[in-house]
Amino acid sequence: MPQGSHVIIEVSDDGAGISPEKISNKALERGIVTRERAALMSEREMLQMIFLPGFSTAAAITNVSGRGVGMDVVRTNVEKIGGKVELDSRVGKGTTLRLRIPLTLAIIPALIVRSLRQSFALPQGALSELVHVSAENASAAIEWIDNAPLYRLRGKLLPLVFLDHLLMPAGVHTPVHERDNFIAVLDADGRKYGLVVDGLADPEEIVVKPLSSALKGIGLYSGATVLGNGELALILDPGAIAVRASVGMTAEEDGRLAAEGEALSDDTGAEFLLVEVAGRNAAVPLSDVLRIEQLPASRIEYIDYRPVLNFDGQLLPVEDSGGILNAAEQNPEAPVIVVVCRDGGRQVGIAVSHVLDVASGSDFVEAGTAQRTDGVTLLKNRVTGIVNLGGVSALPAPESGATQWNELAETVG
Repeated sequence: MPQGSHVIIEVSDDGAGISPEKISNKALERGIVTRERAALMSEREMLQMIFLPGFSTAAAITNVSGRGVGMDVVRTNVEKIGGKVELDSRVGKGTTLRLRIPLTLAIIPALIVRSLRQSFALPQGALSELVHVSAENASAAIEWIDNAPLYRLRGKLLPLVFLDHLLMPAGVHTPVHERDNFIAVLDADGRKYGLVVDGLADPEEIVVKPLSSALKGIGLYSGATVLGNGELALILDPGAIAVRASVGMTAEEDGRLAAEGEALSDDTGAEFLLVEVAGRNAAVPLSDVLRIEQLPASRIEYIDYRPVLNFDGQLLPVEDSGGILNAAEQNPEAPVIVVVCRDGGRQVGIAVSHVLDVASGSDFVEAGTAQRTDGVTLLKNRVTGIVNLGGVSALPAPESGATQWNELAETVG
């Protein structure tokens, strides 16, 4: 089975196991170790002696014992190709021999995908399923939150990674509603996401070949191969792609985080305050909302260019990601809306354009799918980012703006 950059071959039996005591006695008999050294050795160290040249515990050569090539030959040949041999044995329970062979020497099944007019191999071990989204359905099926694309797969939100965008961030790409989108649903090291490619070809059994140092430095490929039609193709590394695209751990893993998401949306009856920030909807957990203030822009003060609000005798940092307060500076009497929230032991304010509604959320995606959210929820059947209250900057230290601090302290006092 593939594991990271290796293929693991495991051979187990349920026999008598290997006796460390018998190995120790044989090693003493042959003078390989002294009694003092043998007394200090752990069972694991004793087991490793079976890999010594010519070592055997067989009392006599028979038709079935004492005729093998020797474990030293096995280890030597595996290590020659960069592999490793591991042994685990329990007396009366059996023995397990594990061979770790570099992936670059393996033959693996792979799905051939197309992107940027090139072919890439995608190991089928990480592939869960394939989804086709036509150009006509793409606008409705693929939703965006803070420039992070999401696809709703059987009611669950799936982060998407566009392969062409990842390989050529500065390139000009065809919009999703003008092309067919093929989503390879991958599960890589606990991260579940959809890799969007331009096209699919038939699966192939491929021989993995090592990469040059230049390609290895890119960090997105695990090897290269020659396809059946003679075309060269790079082998994609699903785990490395997930890390590069900042895909968070799966909201299932497989069941644990999903249970947390269900607890958030169902068991706790999670409700959100639906607000609009600069033309984009956002959600604030209703349990964290203390008050909604509509006040003139002149009530907002600034410390080192950071907006603060005097609320019930406290100075609150105010998040203005939509530039709402900046736009209101031209008219000090212009009304602004600030949602005052609780963030642990502190209070913070969120400047919003409009307060829209209170709604129950369903389905939950962990942070990592959007830059400025704690996660994503479904409100009124639309993907909505949850405001990251913890991301609201703390107030600067008094010495960094002593004069403004003193003036505000006097005002608050």
